Amino acid sequence: MMGNINENKLKAVMETDNSLDTAADILFLNSENAVFEESGDFVGLRLSEGAAAHLAAKAAEDSLSEDENQPVADKFLYFSRVLFHRAFPFDAPDSYISVYDTESKEIGIIKELEELDSEQRKLVKREIDRKYYAPRISKILSISERQGFSIWKIETESGVLELTLRDNFRSIIHAGGDRIFIADNIGNRYEIKSLSALDRASVKKIEIYL
Repeated sequence: MMGNINENKLKAVMETDNSLDTAADILFLNSENAVFEESGDFVGLRLSEGAAAHLAAKAAEDSLSEDENQPVADKFLYFSRVLFHRAFPFDAPDSYISVYDTESKEIGIIKELEELDSEQRKLVKREIDRKYYAPRISKILSISERQGFSIWKIETESGVLELTLRDNFRSIIHAGGDRIFIADNIGNRYEIKSLSALDRASVKKIEIYL
């Protein structure tokens, strides 16, 4: 079965050749072989015959069985819904974007959003921004401990929110400079664009965890 590309493998290939072109089993999606389109409330994907044949061959190669129902290219021509995952969400948000189906099987990678035409780029960017949306924190009102969890009361662009963290140290993600992301216990993300822009009282509440 086709699975999600291992990010360590992705990094290793990049470090070796400064290019993913050497990874023959990866399908790179661009305006030549892929069309992203509205599909109800989702984004669908139409592939060229060549791209579909590539996926069919890869599926056959990865198959553990040798029954007569071998994958055929037609199966991979259209996906009514696709999902997106940034391989490097902080360092390269518009590069190496994995595209996968609703069964979490890898379809391919968009090397650069710029390789799509403008309308498709807007469509894909909209879905990515929706997935990675993180309310921006302007003030930390309080942090309290409760039964092994910490409860944060914060002020954001969306108003005052309360979030629960399982582990303060692991939940705080440094994203370069003094930019920080905070992940709560159910996977939601919140952004502090710049620690230096926070008021001193807010910084004092979290500096022990930094």
